[in-house]
Parts: sequence; C-alpha cells; structure tokens
Amino acid sequence: MGIASLCAGRPTPGRADVDDWWLTVALQAVGLALLILEAFLPSGGVLGAGGVLAIAAGLVIAFRISPAVGAAATAIEGVVVPLVVVMGLKHFRRSAIGRRVAPPNPVLTEADASVDLSELRPLIGRVGRSLSPLRPVGVCEFGGRRLQCVAEGGLIEANSAVTAVSIVNGSLTVRAGDSTESPPRG
Repeated sequence: MGIASLCAGRPTPGRADVDDWWLTVALQAVGLALLILEAFLPSGGVLGAGGVLAIAAGLVIAFRISPAVGAAATAIEGVVVPLVVVMGLKHFRRSAIGRRVAPPNPVLTEADASVDLSELRPLIGRVGRSLSPLRPVGVCEFGGRRLQCVAEGGLIEANSAVTAVSIVNGSLTVRAGDSTESPPRG
C-alpha cells in the first residue's frame, strides 16, 4: 500500500500491512535525517521543510494504521525531534558552515588593545573630565589626552569630574567625582 492511498483516506483501521509499518518508520527516519542535514548544509530551509513533511506523512500513516500506533509515534517524535534539534544546534558551531557563520571569539592580548595598557596604568587614581556622556562608554580627558572610558556604574554626564579606578578588558574604568577613595571591597 502506497503513501498516496494511505494519505488519501483509504481505510485501514486495525489492519496494517507490514509495508505500512516500514513506510511509517522510513518516513520518520528520513524526516529526522533531513532535519539533521538542515543544520549542516545550506539549503535555505528546503531540507528542514522536507524533514517536517516526511515526519508529518509518517504520523498520518501511523494514525491510519491505528490510533494507538499514531499516538505512540507522536509521543516518540515529540521526544526525538526536540533532541535532534538541540543536538544539531549544539554541534552546529563545530561544523564547517558553523565556523564560517559564527567564528569563535578571538582571544585578545595586550598587543590588541587600541591603547597600550602600560600607558593607562599610571592614570589610575588620577582625576579627569568626561567630554561626552558615559552610558556607560564615553570619552574622557586625562591630562590633555582623550580616551575611551567605561563608567563604573550608571550614567555620568558630560563635563563631569571623573576618577580613573581600574583597567577592565583593556578599557579605563572611571567613577563619577574626584574622590580618590578606594572602591568598596565585597
């Protein structure tokens, strides 16, 4: 018995041929395989749509065999399909396409910093002025030198006194005001 006759409504309740069982299993396996391939091959969603259609056709045939078989197939697909999707997403970044679409983040060194960190270290504890609002990133001036700075917390208005408190990720972190007290330890 073929797919067309099963999906067209030819009644077979309770009387399943061996071919019907194999057709159901084959369609669902092909559907899962297509969903897996969708994660690794650029098809514009064609493979994924084909996978969903194959799984749906397999479920229709399973319900034509009997409601119990259809319910069991639905329960199995309800567990297997999400697992396949999650595993595909986890392994996507390691695939050739995944590495091109989302390359790994580079590891930055001191040589990669836009400003030499050795030039920033003497500024810690010094008072400067914000030239732009820091929300939290903005421009500050220390001793006539303009630097990109990050506010330690919240917004710092333009033309406010700031104190350099630390260097984080290659950026000078500043605190509003001209206090030189050390940050609270916690």
